[in-house]
Amino acid sequence: MFVSGCVPVCHNPSFDRAFITLAAATQGVLDLELDYHWIGTESLAWPLYRAGAIPKLSLGEICRFLGIPPEPAVHGASNGAATCRDVYLRLIDYYGQGGNVLTYAFLGDRSST
Repeated sequence: MFVSGCVPVCHNPSFDRAFITLAAATQGVLDLELDYHWIGTESLAWPLYRAGAIPKLSLGEICRFLGIPPEPAVHGASNGAATCRDVYLRLIDYYGQGGNVLTYAFLGDRSST
């Protein structure tokens, strides 16, 4: 299968996993052979939220922080997937460039958590 072993990236893994699994099942595909790990862009953005760089973990707020045009108002699967891909790639690049928010979010004061 063309997705065998892939690690899916999405903005809401619990929803997308159920949606994709059900959609595949309606087509007779009971096992997509995906990795059991799913990466959520909202989880990747948690350090930004924790540090106060974004007000909430919505895809729109993450896009705004990263300078990515938000998804069009009318949500579509293709639009959402493309936006999510852009967010994922930009977050990985941001953290790879030493985004300083990580130091605070992971090593800073945890008394408010």
